Formats: sequence, C-alpha cells, structure tokens
Amino acid sequence: SGIDYSGMFIVKDALCDGTPWHTRALPEHPATDPYFPLGHAALNLSVEDGKLRVGMKTLTPNFARFEIRKDGGDRTPCAEAFQWDVVEGEHHLEARTVNSFGVTGPVSTAEILVK
Repeated sequence: SGIDYSGMFIVKDALCDGTPWHTRALPEHPATDPYFPLGHAALNLSVEDGKLRVGMKTLTPNFARFEIRKDGGDRTPCAEAFQWDVVEGEHHLEARTVNSFGVTGPVSTAEILVK
C-alpha cells in the first residue's frame, strides 16, 4: 500500500487512553526491511474449469498442517490446495496453521457469494 499504508493513521489522545495499540518494534525500518507474517495461512482463491480452487501457503516454523472450517462446520486437517465445492448462496472459509508443537496460527478467512 505504499509508505503511508493507504493513508491510514491512528491518533493517540485522551479519548483513547488505555487502549492497547499494536506497535511493531521490528523491523526497525518497515518500509525497506522484510517483515514476514509468521504462522499465517495465506489464502489464494481461483476458478479453474468452472470450479473454485483454494491454495494456501505459509511461513510457519515447524509447520505441521493446515486446518480449515467451511461454513461453520468442524475444523479439519487439509492439504495446501483443494477444490471448494460450493452451491448458490453465501459461504465462509476459515484457515489456520498448526505447528508440530500444536500451536495454532491466526485464522485467515474468505467469504464468497455464489449467484
């Protein structure tokens, strides 16, 4: 989004006293230094031959597996690429990583509307 992060900013004033803001001490120069999103499941959705395909990648130390949850169902282990069979309506996908110590990463989501 560029050096100004799409024009977003946070004002710290008396109204926000006590709010725990996320501050990033590293990297020291975020515009030029790499900052890797460790533990995240990066989602990629595409349509191939009329079918919805989901691909996932991650930078997770000691990565063991991906887990997904479709439309509020149970979490299940999943391969890094799969076909998401959807019918007309709204659909919700959650994906997360799990490392070999059982530590889960943050949930990545995708919401689609099929007409």
